[in-house]
Amino acid sequence: MRSKVYKTDYDPGSAILFSLEGRYKFAKIWFLALQFDYTKIEADGESVGYTNGVWSETIDQETKNEQIFYSLNIGCSF
Repeated sequence: MRSKVYKTDYDPGSAILFSLEGRYKFAKIWFLALQFDYTKIEADGESVGYTNGVWSETIDQETKNEQIFYSLNIGCSF
């Protein structure tokens, strides 16, 4: 294998995190629950590659991540 190493430096990016949850009790012990979560993350940076300790390349990087989660649950509490 060749001796290739990358060093990455990211600038501080931005993030949005949002969560919402609600419950509705429809009987003496039964309830219905709804949950919604949203996450969005963005960051920029660059990676510098070295082969055998000598600079070989520079790669500009942009990272974006977006996630949405939702659930509907029914349960009982006693």
